[in-house]
Amino acid sequence: MNIYNIRELYAYADGDCITPTMGVSIDAGYALAQYWNTTEGKIVNTDFTVHNAKLYPQGYSSLEGKVVVPESGTWHIGSPSSNALTFDASGKCTTSGYTSKFKLSTIVVNSVTLPCLVICGNLASATDLTTKHIYFVGHYNGLQFTCHQEITVQIAMADAYDIIVSVEGDSGSGDTVINNDTDYVQMSPILIRGGVNVAGATYKWEKLTEGAWKAITHTAGFTEISGNGVLKVFEAAVEGLEYFRVTATLGTTVVRKVVDISDTHDPYYLDDGCSTSAGVKTGETVTFNPKVYVRATNVPDTQHNWKFAFTVINGKTGDVLMTANTSLKLTYDTIKGYGSRIKVQTRAYF
Repeated sequence: MNIYNIRELYAYADGDCITPTMGVSIDAGYALAQYWNTTEGKIVNTDFTVHNAKLYPQGYSSLEGKVVVPESGTWHIGSPSSNALTFDASGKCTTSGYTSKFKLSTIVVNSVTLPCLVICGNLASATDLTTKHIYFVGHYNGLQFTCHQEITVQIAMADAYDIIVSVEGDSGSGDTVINNDTDYVQMSPILIRGGVNVAGATYKWEKLTEGAWKAITHTAGFTEISGNGVLKVFEAAVEGLEYFRVTATLGTTVVRKVVDISDTHDPYYLDDGCSTSAGVKTGETVTFNPKVYVRATNVPDTQHNWKFAFTVINGKTGDVLMTANTSLKLTYDTIKGYGSRIKVQTRAYF
């Protein structure tokens, strides 16, 4: 048996565990990314004034076995510890600099009404081309949990290629979480050049398995491939949190994109025991000391002799950089040497 983790945070109290993820709803064919054309001085993809995006917290309770509605919560930009965004009674944002960019609303997902932040204005501008990080800090039954979403901002270089992955579940939601209310996640890749969609590319999907990327084939009810690279991933194909990679080929041009999918159905979950939540400062060393927990009781599993393996990959292309067994230590210098941005997959197996 294998269980995977790709850096999730868990909150513990009174036997419950809240697994936080951010749900996304956006028009099909668009993604949470903005490309700024410096020549034309405008957004070329995705224009949030035309294609509003909705972010909503999905806190999965292991005790209740479902996504729960937060009792309260606040939205933050840049850091979960930054000042919370403020809104008036109508839901309009009143925080200086963001009044035309955000508003509060609600969204119904699988018959559950959740709070959501509507991105109704563009986050990129001629004077601000930094990637944005949005957080929801929520509370439920005495627990605090934090959901995070990155919104990539890039300059639309004329010859620069990228891949947008449009995501949709059987519930119609646009997140990459399979839970009790969803049976699959469907991902549709779109190659873009200079921020504009490009036709004629072919796509191939792979899954990071035991330290190597392995090609995905069409298997009904498991991983179904249709159209030009549309991949439908079912619950049986995901063990915990796993990485998938799509490769787009157009003539001699090859572009790759890594996407993660999580499954909260599984009876066990893996805490990777990472010593930091994300950032590693100069001189620091991050360590991983993983444990496997029984999801229903939220206690360590002692019935199986779990072993652990680690795969470190490039944050953008998914290229495998290193592997390790049992435990893992990464210094600041090592991470910087790998290009400063990496992803770590932890595998538990017996």
